[in-house]
Amino acid sequence: MKRINLGRVILGGLVAGVLINISEYVLNTIVLKADMDAAMKAIGKTVPMSGGTIAVWVILGFAMGIASVWLYA
Repeated sequence: MKRINLGRVILGGLVAGVLINISEYVLNTIVLKADMDAAMKAIGKTVPMSGGTIAVWVILGFAMGIASVWLYA
């Protein structure tokens, strides 16, 4: 069995992370926006997510992409 090329795993994971983050953006800002706004209003929260929260989700998207490619390899 050959060794896993870590550079390729990271590169593929970053590409997967970009795709994950784009799809999450489209899902949350276009597809589910009205439902998310209604749900937030129902629980009494009207403040949108802060920049720090968005940054954490973007980083987690890249981490999930890298982990997925590593598991595949």
